[in-house]
Amino acid sequence: MNPKIEFKLLETVYEFREMTLKGANFKEKEIGGKKLLTLELNFSDSGLHKTMVLVLDKNLTTGDYKNIYEEIIK
Repeated sequence: MNPKIEFKLLETVYEFREMTLKGANFKEKEIGGKKLLTLELNFSDSGLHKTMVLVLDKNLTTGDYKNIYEEIIK
């Protein structure tokens, strides 16, 4: 992965540190003929509310995730 992209992603995730996960919702979307699965994570702490949205390739997520998982944990 490009180091600049990796840094930006880690920087974004860091913004949610020490916040409590309050809820999560999966939503299916179709963009450009491709099925996407989104996961909206809602966080809250001390009156501050933030939402993280993860966009996943639905076919990959529900089909090949086991092979990817096995590669990652090697």
